[in-house]
Amino acid sequence: MSLSISLAKGFSNKFRETFFNRDLIKINSVLEASNLPIYFESLDRTVEEKVLPEMNLTYSQLHQLRYIAAKIIEDSTLNFDLDQRKRYKIPTKLRNKIYLERKSHLICHSDFDGYYIPIDFELVIQDRELGGWLGSSIRLHEELKKIAAKLNLNLGTYTPDLNQLYEMRKQELEADPLGGIKLILLGLYNVTTASIHYNSAIIFM
Repeated sequence: MSLSISLAKGFSNKFRETFFNRDLIKINSVLEASNLPIYFESLDRTVEEKVLPEMNLTYSQLHQLRYIAAKIIEDSTLNFDLDQRKRYKIPTKLRNKIYLERKSHLICHSDFDGYYIPIDFELVIQDRELGGWLGSSIRLHEELKKIAAKLNLNLGTYTPDLNQLYEMRKQELEADPLGGIKLILLGLYNVTTASIHYNSAIIFM
């Protein structure tokens, strides 16, 4: 199964209408209940003409990136030897600790039907009304930077066309045992960069 990650501003008119008329109302209800400022996203027509980053990846790829993030939280000096053909599950004790703290905006989130908004808040929010988790794209952005630093990955400059980005970095990373995961990290980092720059929510679906 695959997962789509995109910005609300990049939605088609049909999905955008659903987001603004239903989902955004729920998001703000959850924010108010958490004593956080409400979130406003404008329908900026100039952004529609720009290339916005969007990703399609498997759940297994997302889980591998989360596994690496969890192992970094557990031991920042850990050396990784990851077989990307396998599925990786965060050890239960470590996973429970991370979910109890709710500070990892990468790990504590839905595989689908989840949101990240460009508002800074420390703890990831879980709410039944949303049907999942609500994270901060600002916090996710910073978390990805820290993971990249641990993996000695140069994040480079913002490149919204992810196909172009992958072609630019493919030769550099193809011999790297973690090359595939690093490409996913690069893609997600560019999505969070766009979310912050354009003040647009990230949707997992």
